[in-house]
Amino acid sequence: GDGVNNTIEALGNVELRNGDGTVNADRIFYNKNTKRVDLYGNIKANNVEIGKISSSRAVVKDDLTKGQFLDATLVFDDGSYMESPEVTRVSVNVTRLKNAIFSLCPNPKIRLDNSYVGKERNFISIKNSETTIDRDKNYIKVKNGTVRIYDFPVFFTPYLYFPLPAQERK
Repeated sequence: GDGVNNTIEALGNVELRNGDGTVNADRIFYNKNTKRVDLYGNIKANNVEIGKISSSRAVVKDDLTKGQFLDATLVFDDGSYMESPEVTRVSVNVTRLKNAIFSLCPNPKIRLDNSYVGKERNFISIKNSETTIDRDKNYIKVKNGTVRIYDFPVFFTPYLYFPLPAQERK
């Protein structure tokens, strides 16, 4: 730690907790003045939306309410998942993904072990320019999406809206 600059750096299997939220990383750099936490390497965050997020680099607020994860994968509790180069947690209940791929089909193998993400081809996925996950309204909204079957583009849709994987079908 640095008492003059109010910073703390931790290395190893570092864990940051706040309420129900937990983030683990190989390295964490915390600035008490700005309340900013920079995370590096093998980042795993629990209780983000309705699943787990993994990333290689992230910047979050110290209370875990806002932040940005780069080269991230969000795995829902049912085994469906999203991959995105940029995931921004706008608030506790709203998250946006840029240029995401959303694998729609629940996968029990991925649900049990998140390391299977991306190792098999997706039956149905949506590649899109922006995805919004809103827990207040219990929906996922996709903009400019291309629905793909086994990575083959089937049709384009400017807008899709459906319930979160943990919700009842609509």
